Amino acid sequence: MSLTLPRSKNALAFALALALAAVALFSSIAPTGARAEDFKDYEIRVIKNKYFTKRFRLQLDINAGGVMNQSFHNSYLGIAGLGFHFSESFGLHAEGGYSFVDNKDECDLLGRDFNINPLINEVQTIYGGYVSYTPIYGKYQLGSGDVLYFDWFFTAGGGLAANRERQGGCGGEEVTPGTDVWETTPQFNVGTGQRYFLGKSTAFIWNVRVLVFQPAAEGKNIIDDGIKNVILSLGLGYFL
Repeated sequence: MSLTLPRSKNALAFALALALAAVALFSSIAPTGARAEDFKDYEIRVIKNKYFTKRFRLQLDINAGGVMNQSFHNSYLGIAGLGFHFSESFGLHAEGGYSFVDNKDECDLLGRDFNINPLINEVQTIYGGYVSYTPIYGKYQLGSGDVLYFDWFFTAGGGLAANRERQGGCGGEEVTPGTDVWETTPQFNVGTGQRYFLGKSTAFIWNVRVLVFQPAAEGKNIIDDGIKNVILSLGLGYFL
């Protein structure tokens, strides 16, 4: 008895068909790797629809944060906001914040021991509005079996910032002429963050943004001389 193998292109087709047949045969007789009893201690939850919706809902939020990129002083902020979500993706928000400022130890050392007085730009209040865009909605199952729902948003907006410029700010005894009072100047900002939903009305929110404001000193503008503050904030949001 003789067996004649296909040639050239037919040989490749014959080998592929033989491999597929072997895989199908193995799949039908091989034992499965997972059994029902392997998952008896787990609760697997699958929800296809969104657990948390924002469309046509008001958002009240309160946040606490700080400026992350200042070399000589610390700024801690309290921020309150009100927003309205026109859809699951887009919302319009208004906010206001107040800043508490103190010198870092390095700044006090420079001013006291070395008479080095760096230029310091302080922000006292910020207020304005921004647009939010939420392109990502997700869920994550914890080891306990609970499902954590979240979304990821991006923001862009602007407004006003009350600020002053201190020359010799480490000593605290001098300010740049004309800026011994807080001046209100333009600001704009962009950012990103996430909401982690704790229920159908409450969310934990983190947000990081870059806020650029015009210095209060005379003759400076936001395009050429704008001060960039990187702000990280954490807070809670309540949806009505």
